[in-house]
Amino acid sequence: MTLAKRQDIYLSALRSEWEQNIAVDENGMLQYTAESLKRLVKLDSFIREVLRTKGDTFTALRYTSHDVQIGEFVVRKNSLVLPYVKRVHEHPDNYMGDGFDGFQWARKGIPAVQARHDFLSFGLGRWACP
Repeated sequence: MTLAKRQDIYLSALRSEWEQNIAVDENGMLQYTAESLKRLVKLDSFIREVLRTKGDTFTALRYTSHDVQIGEFVVRKNSLVLPYVKRVHEHPDNYMGDGFDGFQWARKGIPAVQARHDFLSFGLGRWACP
């Protein structure tokens, strides 16, 4: 849905990248390979930005191992905790707030799977699920 809403800005650049990186097999069929997919840095950047700004796509889900004091509240041991990570992803110290820049990660050279303290949806390396 994000791409549909922003297609005037992003779609032509993404299509161009796709077309430049598609492989042709021995039968003349178009296909993506692991190598060609690695070169889709604009697509990777766009996906990361969607995940950063959407907010409900990924989050860490944990049980507390002991009572935890957070401000005036106590989260009891064995409570299921689902932190609202969207605020971290919009913090101005790390990002441009809640604005959307689909290619910022490509410009910065940061792939969607790269672990960072300020991007909680991903971590633990490529293909890992938090």
